[in-house]
Amino acid sequence: MLLNLLKNKMLSLSYHRSTGSFMVIGPMLIIVFLSFSAIFIDTGMSSVARAQLRSATDAAATAGVGVLANGHGEAIQAATDAANQNSSVGNIMVENVVIEIGFWDKTTKTFTPNDPAGPPGNIDNAVRVTAEATPSLLMNQLISKAVTVRHSSIATLATKPRDIVLVLDVLPVTSRFSRLEGYTTLPVETLINNLQAVYTALNLPQLGNMVWTPQLLMGSNASIITALGLNSVSYPYPGGSWNNYVNYVKTNAVLAANGYANRYGYLTFVNYLQTRQFRYADTPELWKTPQEPLTTMKNSIVAFFDTLTADDRVVLFLEYGGSSNQYVPFQLQNDTTEIKNLILGNIPLNRPGRQAGHIYPGTDVVGIAGGIWFQLNLYGREEASWTAVFITPAQLSAASISNLKADVNLLKLNNDFNDHKITLHTIVVDPSGDSASMQEVAAVTGGTNTVVTPMTLFDNVLENITANYANETEIVE
Repeated sequence: MLLNLLKNKMLSLSYHRSTGSFMVIGPMLIIVFLSFSAIFIDTGMSSVARAQLRSATDAAATAGVGVLANGHGEAIQAATDAANQNSSVGNIMVENVVIEIGFWDKTTKTFTPNDPAGPPGNIDNAVRVTAEATPSLLMNQLISKAVTVRHSSIATLATKPRDIVLVLDVLPVTSRFSRLEGYTTLPVETLINNLQAVYTALNLPQLGNMVWTPQLLMGSNASIITALGLNSVSYPYPGGSWNNYVNYVKTNAVLAANGYANRYGYLTFVNYLQTRQFRYADTPELWKTPQEPLTTMKNSIVAFFDTLTADDRVVLFLEYGGSSNQYVPFQLQNDTTEIKNLILGNIPLNRPGRQAGHIYPGTDVVGIAGGIWFQLNLYGREEASWTAVFITPAQLSAASISNLKADVNLLKLNNDFNDHKITLHTIVVDPSGDSASMQEVAAVTGGTNTVVTPMTLFDNVLENITANYANETEIVE
């Protein structure tokens, strides 16, 4: 009997222990079960949220890159509009959208965002859209912390081969930043430094007793020439004379406005050469000098050539004014050697480059639209984009601007009746130039007008505005 009592007691204790253990372990097992269930469910919901977020960023990137050829602003706006239209997809809200334009390298499969303040880079051919979303997950309730998903989509376009007509203004005004006439735009100190650079490049011999800093002299022309020790010194160039130089210093309003009236020296002499005796026939050494903004214009074109591919072709149309405009080379081609040799020249071989006002003394621009139309319709390829760029300080007379606006309608007629469109862009290298009129000229063909900082290379601007894309978009990441 005692044995039975002990046995019953042991069974009773075992039962109570089991019941107590279950009461402790049971809730823990339920929590673990619910947690795993939440993780399983949330994993599925997160996958759905990521897919929905990707659909939204894909749509935004595709919309942006589809209009990238029209400029960064339009591409960003299109991507923004698409992102807003897809801000609520499925069970998520799309937030913190970041839109970037840049270059997609197919070889390395890397995206490099555009940096307007950085050095010239590759052509922009892609749009990246990054966004976040916070899906409604069970774990958010359990851990009291929101879980955010994030995704980036990159859309790119295939580029087409390019046929490009570059129009370079080489009228006299393209030396304006290397003479005092530019004082309304740049500090006089900058202009004087540029003048001195031109003087140094001319490598003039000692002329009488002239020095760089002009000295005040009054009297007759003959007495001033004698005082400068120039009465027995031959004038060094084919055009001009010492008498003309003295008259210029006596009467020029710009010299007077800057405190150089009746002051004679190399500073005012070099200013005289570029203002009155600027043609190659008059002062044939000026092409060797760093006249601004012409030198920057030429260097930007040469730097732009380094970005061309084997599929691109280019021709340069030199706008001298009058009827003396010139194609270099005669028709579109990939080899840019002839263009470089002509605009830059070769000092050791004494092959002249082009100087401001090289041939024509006026301010008129003639035949630009006709020249562009001729090149592209006769030599342009059907599979290529047709683009023209007019690079100019836009310091033109009212009559010249009027003629240019009428002239460019020829390109509009081409676009109205020809399936192959020509787009004319303008680049103004002088902030005081007639940018508004250049915008009107470019707008006739749907082109853009860009004003660049004086004496700053702008080959990246050339690369971007001459870009053209096939109508094929692709999500690459």
